[in-house]
Amino acid sequence: MIKKNIETLIYLFLWLIVFIMPLFFMNFEREFNWNQIFLEWIRLLPFLFIFLINNSLLVPTFLFENKRMYYILGLLVSISFVIYLSDFTRILHELLFVPNKIPDFIPPPNKIVPHRLPSEHFNDIPRKPFSKMIIDNIFVSFLIIAFNNAIKYSFLWQKQKHIIEAKEKEQLKNELSFLRQQISPHFFMNTLNNIHALIDFDTEKAKIAVIDLSKLMRHLLKESENEYISINDEMIFINSYIDLMKLRFSEKVKINLVLPDNIPEKKIPTLLFISLLENAFKYGISYKKESFINISINFADNKLYFSIENSKIEEISEKKGLGIGIKNTEKRLKLLFENNFTFKIFEDQNIFSVNLIIPIND
Repeated sequence: MIKKNIETLIYLFLWLIVFIMPLFFMNFEREFNWNQIFLEWIRLLPFLFIFLINNSLLVPTFLFENKRMYYILGLLVSISFVIYLSDFTRILHELLFVPNKIPDFIPPPNKIVPHRLPSEHFNDIPRKPFSKMIIDNIFVSFLIIAFNNAIKYSFLWQKQKHIIEAKEKEQLKNELSFLRQQISPHFFMNTLNNIHALIDFDTEKAKIAVIDLSKLMRHLLKESENEYISINDEMIFINSYIDLMKLRFSEKVKINLVLPDNIPEKKIPTLLFISLLENAFKYGISYKKESFINISINFADNKLYFSIENSKIEEISEKKGLGIGIKNTEKRLKLLFENNFTFKIFEDQNIFSVNLIIPIND
């Protein structure tokens, strides 16, 4: 509605300029002549008519509905009608204004001056050849139509752009919701597998793990519905997750978490790091030899720097491709931040690492 009003104001402003122009650009030989001004205004009326027909009827009914043949036919009829009307503008001007014309001079006494009819005064205004008048009218008509259509299409383009952006935002919202919903069952399945393995050699630790898992699941169920979470809450969750994972591993597995002392009171996308953590614990831990996971989080210049690296065991290194968690995380980052993030993966025979940089908001 607002854009429609703006479009209407633009048309009113442009036509106001067109009707004002004769006041400033006409060449009056002796004095300001309102008759000439009114004649120019009357000459503009057929072009105003074709603008109104094109703007209100032809464009929305035919052009925007891809009925181009009907649109062209409508234009030809309208322009023909304008050409037909244009010669009547002089007649209309004569009927309205010329009879009231005051003589320019008073004849001297006893001097005979031939009487001039109003039509003769009217004929003082030079006429254009009929063929040139037709060409001029066609040119001006097409010029008005071109400007009208250009403005119409610019507003239509803006409208379609907003519609597309709204659809894309809705699609992004649905995709992000789907990806967040994937996180919870994936995390839950992996953690249950860890607890199942823990039951075989330490029942008490398994019981503690079940309690810790229930706390984490409550957090997941609560926060998975939200788009953003405070950084502090996310750090607490990461700590709890790592503590739960440590229960199933021996001292051969070194897990290091480095967090800054001062955590910004800002928010980040919910559950953004779980997939990276799961990937490290799933593919970077060995029960046969020493292995490690190093996690580091820092903040600088309104950005969060997340780094995680893990040892790469031989049986895992032979597998092709990345885990589903890494792929989902990268896809989610693109949906959330477009190109305003850094996501780098480094891999060699012994180490697999991920470096992530994202902007943080209030």
